[in-house]
Amino acid sequence: MRLFIAIDIDESTKKTLAEAVRSPQQKLKDLSWTTPEQWHLTLAFLGEVETSLALSLQKRLAEVKAFPFVLKIGGTGVFPHWASPRVFWAGVSESEDMQNLYAHLWDILKTEGFSPDERGFHPHLTLARIKKVLSLEEKKLLQTVSIPAKEVHIDAFHLYQSELHPRGARYTKLMTYPLKETPNG
Repeated sequence: MRLFIAIDIDESTKKTLAEAVRSPQQKLKDLSWTTPEQWHLTLAFLGEVETSLALSLQKRLAEVKAFPFVLKIGGTGVFPHWASPRVFWAGVSESEDMQNLYAHLWDILKTEGFSPDERGFHPHLTLARIKKVLSLEEKKLLQTVSIPAKEVHIDAFHLYQSELHPRGARYTKLMTYPLKETPNG
Protein backbone atom coordinates (compact mmCIF):
# COMPACT_ATOMS: atom_id res chain seq x y z
CA MET A 1 0.00 0.00 0.00
CA ARG A 2 1.12 3.56 -0.75
CA LEU A 3 1.45 5.57 2.49
CA PHE A 4 2.22 9.06 3.72
CA ILE A 5 2.09 10.92 7.03
CA ALA A 6 0.45 14.33 7.14
CA ILE A 7 -1.15 17.11 9.13
CA ASP A 8 -4.71 18.10 8.27
CA ILE A 9 -5.93 21.68 8.01
CA ASP A 10 -9.32 22.88 9.22
CA GLU A 11 -12.40 23.56 7.07
CA SER A 12 -12.19 27.32 7.55
CA THR A 13 -8.66 27.37 6.10
CA LYS A 14 -9.74 25.13 3.23
CA LYS A 15 -12.54 27.58 2.45
CA THR A 16 -10.06 30.49 2.44
CA LEU A 17 -7.74 28.60 0.07
CA ALA A 18 -10.62 27.56 -2.20
CA GLU A 19 -11.75 31.18 -2.54
CA ALA A 20 -8.18 32.31 -3.31
CA VAL A 21 -7.70 29.81 -6.16
CA ARG A 22 -11.21 29.95 -7.66
CA SER A 23 -10.35 32.48 -10.38
CA PRO A 24 -7.09 30.87 -11.56
CA GLN A 25 -8.75 27.45 -11.52
CA GLN A 26 -11.36 28.73 -13.97
CA LYS A 27 -8.73 30.32 -16.22
CA LEU A 28 -6.03 27.62 -16.03
CA LYS A 29 -8.12 24.50 -16.54
CA ASP A 30 -5.22 22.40 -17.86
CA LEU A 31 -3.40 22.47 -14.51
CA SER A 32 -4.07 19.53 -12.19
CA TRP A 33 -5.75 21.37 -9.33
CA THR A 34 -5.98 19.59 -6.03
CA THR A 35 -9.28 19.59 -4.16
CA PRO A 36 -9.90 20.81 -0.61
CA GLU A 37 -10.23 17.16 0.48
CA GLN A 38 -6.65 16.61 -0.68
CA TRP A 39 -5.11 19.62 1.10
CA HIS A 40 -2.72 18.56 3.85
CA LEU A 41 0.84 19.17 4.98
CA THR A 42 2.95 16.10 4.17
CA LEU A 43 5.51 15.25 6.85
CA ALA A 44 6.71 12.02 5.22
CA PHE A 45 5.93 10.29 1.92
CA LEU A 46 6.70 6.62 2.46
CA GLY A 47 5.71 5.23 -0.94
CA GLU A 48 4.79 1.58 -1.39
CA VAL A 49 4.92 -0.25 1.95
CA GLU A 50 4.35 -3.95 2.64
CA THR A 51 1.30 -4.69 4.81
CA SER A 52 3.39 -6.14 7.66
CA LEU A 53 5.55 -3.00 7.81
CA ALA A 54 2.44 -0.79 7.63
CA LEU A 55 1.00 -2.58 10.67
CA SER A 56 4.27 -2.13 12.55
CA LEU A 57 4.36 1.56 11.60
CA GLN A 58 0.85 2.11 12.91
CA LYS A 59 2.06 1.03 16.36
CA ARG A 60 5.45 2.77 16.21
CA LEU A 61 4.00 6.14 15.21
CA ALA A 62 2.14 6.25 18.53
CA GLU A 63 5.60 6.67 20.13
CA VAL A 64 6.08 10.12 18.56
CA LYS A 65 6.29 12.76 21.28
CA ALA A 66 5.27 16.26 20.28
CA PHE A 67 3.18 19.15 21.54
CA PRO A 68 0.17 20.72 19.79
CA PHE A 69 1.18 23.84 17.85
CA VAL A 70 0.03 26.58 15.50
CA LEU A 71 0.78 26.59 11.76
CA LYS A 72 0.84 29.86 9.86
CA ILE A 73 -0.39 29.50 6.30
CA GLY A 74 -0.17 32.25 3.70
CA GLY A 75 1.42 33.30 0.46
CA THR A 76 2.13 31.15 -2.59
CA GLY A 77 5.06 29.86 -4.57
CA VAL A 78 6.19 27.09 -6.89
CA PHE A 79 8.59 24.18 -7.03
CA PRO A 80 11.22 24.02 -8.34
CA HIS A 81 11.24 27.68 -9.57
CA TRP A 82 9.20 30.14 -11.63
CA ALA A 83 11.28 29.52 -14.76
CA SER A 84 9.87 25.97 -14.94
CA PRO A 85 7.14 25.49 -12.30
CA ARG A 86 5.85 21.97 -11.58
CA VAL A 87 3.96 22.51 -8.30
CA PHE A 88 1.96 25.57 -7.23
CA TRP A 89 1.64 25.76 -3.44
CA ALA A 90 0.40 27.70 -0.42
CA GLY A 91 3.14 28.56 2.02
CA VAL A 92 3.47 27.21 5.56
CA SER A 93 5.76 28.92 8.07
CA GLU A 94 8.01 26.59 9.99
CA SER A 95 7.78 26.65 13.76
CA GLU A 96 9.99 25.05 16.37
CA ASP A 97 7.15 22.77 17.48
CA MET A 98 6.52 21.61 13.90
CA GLN A 99 10.24 20.94 13.46
CA ASN A 100 10.23 18.92 16.70
CA LEU A 101 7.32 16.82 15.44
CA TYR A 102 9.12 16.28 12.13
CA ALA A 103 12.36 15.29 13.89
CA HIS A 104 10.68 12.84 16.31
CA LEU A 105 8.68 11.33 13.47
CA TRP A 106 11.81 10.75 11.38
CA ASP A 107 13.72 9.32 14.36
CA ILE A 108 11.16 6.50 14.35
CA LEU A 109 10.85 6.19 10.56
CA LYS A 110 14.62 5.81 10.15
CA THR A 111 14.59 2.81 12.53
CA GLU A 112 12.01 1.25 10.20
CA GLY A 113 14.27 1.68 7.17
CA PHE A 114 12.88 4.93 5.68
CA SER A 115 14.97 7.91 4.59
CA PRO A 116 13.89 11.57 4.54
CA ASP A 117 13.66 13.40 1.23
CA GLU A 118 17.14 14.45 0.10
CA ARG A 119 15.74 17.84 -0.95
CA GLY A 120 14.90 18.64 2.67
CA PHE A 121 11.64 19.54 4.35
CA HIS A 122 9.79 22.47 2.72
CA PRO A 123 6.36 22.69 4.35
CA HIS A 124 3.60 23.62 1.89
CA LEU A 125 0.10 22.74 0.73
CA THR A 126 0.00 21.61 -2.91
CA LEU A 127 -2.68 23.57 -4.77
CA ALA A 128 -1.91 22.42 -8.33
CA ARG A 129 0.47 20.25 -10.30
CA ILE A 130 1.74 21.72 -13.54
CA LYS A 131 2.38 19.28 -16.37
CA LYS A 132 2.99 21.75 -19.21
CA VAL A 133 5.14 24.77 -19.96
CA LEU A 134 3.32 27.87 -18.72
CA SER A 135 3.20 31.05 -20.74
CA LEU A 136 4.37 34.29 -19.17
CA GLU A 137 0.72 35.36 -18.79
CA GLU A 138 -0.16 32.09 -17.00
CA LYS A 139 2.77 32.51 -14.62
CA LYS A 140 1.70 36.09 -13.90
CA LEU A 141 -1.82 34.91 -13.13
CA LEU A 142 -0.50 32.40 -10.58
CA GLN A 143 1.77 35.06 -9.07
CA THR A 144 -1.24 37.29 -8.40
CA VAL A 145 -2.97 34.69 -6.22
CA SER A 146 -3.19 36.15 -2.74
CA ILE A 147 -3.67 33.88 0.24
CA PRO A 148 -4.21 35.82 3.44
CA ALA A 149 -2.18 34.75 6.47
CA LYS A 150 -4.11 32.29 8.62
CA GLU A 151 -3.27 30.43 11.82
CA VAL A 152 -4.23 26.77 12.12
CA HIS A 153 -4.17 24.91 15.43
CA ILE A 154 -2.64 21.44 15.03
CA ASP A 155 -3.37 18.76 17.62
CA ALA A 156 -2.74 15.54 15.65
CA PHE A 157 -0.98 13.95 12.70
CA HIS A 158 -2.29 11.13 10.51
CA LEU A 159 -1.19 8.06 8.58
CA TYR A 160 -2.82 8.01 5.14
CA GLN A 161 -3.11 5.54 2.32
CA SER A 162 -2.97 7.03 -1.17
CA GLU A 163 -4.66 5.27 -4.08
CA LEU A 164 -4.00 6.53 -7.59
CA HIS A 165 -7.01 6.81 -9.89
CA PRO A 166 -7.46 8.34 -13.37
CA ARG A 167 -9.19 11.40 -11.82
CA GLY A 168 -6.46 11.87 -9.19
CA ALA A 169 -5.30 10.39 -5.92
CA ARG A 170 -7.75 9.31 -3.21
CA TYR A 171 -6.62 9.50 0.38
CA THR A 172 -7.86 7.26 3.18
CA LYS A 173 -7.01 8.13 6.78
CA LEU A 174 -5.76 4.92 8.45
CA MET A 175 -4.76 6.26 11.88
CA THR A 176 -4.80 9.49 13.86
CA TYR A 177 -2.11 10.30 16.43
CA PRO A 178 -3.00 13.04 18.91
CA LEU A 179 -0.29 15.46 19.95
CA LYS A 180 -0.02 15.67 23.72
CA GLU A 181 0.20 18.67 26.03
CA THR A 182 2.83 16.90 28.16
CA PRO A 183 5.84 14.92 26.89
CA ASN A 184 4.77 11.78 28.76
CA GLY A 185 1.02 12.37 28.15
